[in-house]
Amino acid sequence: MQKLLIISIMLIATNLYCQNIFIEKYDDCNLAKFCLDCGNPKAKSSSDIKAYFKNRLTDIPKTLRGNIYVQVIVDSLGRQCVKSMQRDVNQNSRKLGIRKIVNEMNDWSPSIDKDGKPTSATVFLNFKFKGGRVTVNYQNFFDNSFMSKIKSEKPELEITNRSTYYNQGTDQILVFDRGNSKIRHSYCRALSIDKDGVVWVGTDNGILKFDEGEMELYTSKNSGLRTEIYDKRLTSSIMHSAVDSLNNKWFNDGYNTYKFDGYNWKVFDSINSPIGWGRRIHADSKNNLWIASGKGIAKHSDDKWTVYNKENNTLPSNKTSGVFIDSKDRIWVGIYDGSVMIENGKTKSFKNSDTPLKHGSILDGFEDKKGNLWFSLYSEGDKHSGLAKLTPNGEWSVMNTDNSKLPTNSIADFVIDEKRNIIWIGAWKVGLTKYDGNEWSLFTIENSKFPSIYISDMELDSKGNLWVGTFSGFVKVSPN
Repeated sequence: MQKLLIISIMLIATNLYCQNIFIEKYDDCNLAKFCLDCGNPKAKSSSDIKAYFKNRLTDIPKTLRGNIYVQVIVDSLGRQCVKSMQRDVNQNSRKLGIRKIVNEMNDWSPSIDKDGKPTSATVFLNFKFKGGRVTVNYQNFFDNSFMSKIKSEKPELEITNRSTYYNQGTDQILVFDRGNSKIRHSYCRALSIDKDGVVWVGTDNGILKFDEGEMELYTSKNSGLRTEIYDKRLTSSIMHSAVDSLNNKWFNDGYNTYKFDGYNWKVFDSINSPIGWGRRIHADSKNNLWIASGKGIAKHSDDKWTVYNKENNTLPSNKTSGVFIDSKDRIWVGIYDGSVMIENGKTKSFKNSDTPLKHGSILDGFEDKKGNLWFSLYSEGDKHSGLAKLTPNGEWSVMNTDNSKLPTNSIADFVIDEKRNIIWIGAWKVGLTKYDGNEWSLFTIENSKFPSIYISDMELDSKGNLWVGTFSGFVKVSPN
């Protein structure tokens, strides 16, 4: 079986050069750079794919109906692997082994670029099931109807802690999607609330301004937002956002970081800023903007940039996952294999400690009114992931599937409502978890109106309403 050479592993962020188009992704299929459905001729198998998969897929249940979409990377040498999939079918289809069958193919030819050279590219396959049969076709990614006909969810939930099932809760859930809002794409990856209570939703095709029900969509045609590299008809996908202390709105699409003051847009890219591939954004209380990237931590202050990285000995690694600044001006940084803290110019490593930061990489942080610091942590395989807490007297604890009713250690985001004593946790590939200190509630696509198992970002407004960005629109949760 041929496999692509793994050049780099992207643990958190989705890169346009390494983009998972569908929600079921495979990190062992990675390449430093590839284009989407490009080339002339395009990458293609020499086999008759309809006949090939008809012969290989022989145990298809007659009750299986729907479509499975597969993103395949074919490198410049004709080696292929499945990078992401989406199962819009009516029942579990994993036993079919589609990914394994595609990875075992050995007759792919690469895409040819405009200079006549082989190049790495993505190929899309559409498996259509009905009556125990399958029809397989190449799918044109730039067909305008392609993404619109793809649903946003698969039926399987990845709950790793099944010690108990949770109360559903009675909180009111209101979903905004392409049917009842102006968003043009269901993937709402970034969500922020400004000082005026306006909700800003970053999607895979524009930014929605939601002001007490009034909606305005910003795209590349009416703002400073740039178009996607692979399709100039689309506005760049907004991955992360934040609002600084002067009410400036900040957005990041990976390559570019945008500052919007309500009237004017300013764009920072690799030419006028030191930002690598941007990941998480944090705005501190002193009007500084911090961006975790593949080139370290970039700080924007008074229109100037400062860099914390391996080259100037402030970080042990340039691959950062998140950054948070506490009230003591300490800089907390996740570095993908643990975390560090910078205080008064000195960097402290937790590598030899017995704290959750020894292996846990910081994604996001929060400081409550009692001075407790909270961090969502990532680790490969999620063994050391969870929600960590540091008290003012230096005591560490961590909430995970071993000592709580969290359904999974994989935390997409979290919000703490101090007035109501509620911790909201976005459980990746599960749903929304609520803990009030006594009872746990779990909102999934199976037991509530919550629309997605894929949560990207969460914010709390001044009235205690929780706003959630998901891969099936954005959601307002009003606690009971």
